[in-house]
Amino acid sequence: MKNQSNKNYQDFCCLDKETGGIYYDLQKSTGLSDGEFWCMMAVRFYNCSYPHEICTSMCMSKQTVHSALKQLANKEFITLVTHETNLRMKQIVFTEKGSLFLEEHLVPIANVERAAWAGLTLEEQEDLLRLTAKLNRLFRVQTDNFLQK
Repeated sequence: MKNQSNKNYQDFCCLDKETGGIYYDLQKSTGLSDGEFWCMMAVRFYNCSYPHEICTSMCMSKQTVHSALKQLANKEFITLVTHETNLRMKQIVFTEKGSLFLEEHLVPIANVERAAWAGLTLEEQEDLLRLTAKLNRLFRVQTDNFLQK
């Protein structure tokens, strides 16, 4: 039983790496860096309007997000608009060039993701969500215990 559990875990890790590799292929096809890709995806598809929201939503460091946003601004894909009541908060707004890039490159990628998801039955989708949530809860407990040592 323990051997099968170890094999299952190894298989899961390989599948997780494979998923990462698929996203890497998609990201590379856009010509964006990893950070730029995920920042643009976060703003467009995950309702992130501010850098701190990207950090939280995408589990990215402040440095990575700041660097990626700086590069996206240099490419004229975004502008950072100062919040009227908090000068330290900068809202991320796509420029016309950035919006065109999104429509040409990132929307089709999101459609690829959704098409793959649609290949699962509703029951499979719900099972995947339920089991992933359970694994994340268990992993969080183990991580918190580890970090408190």
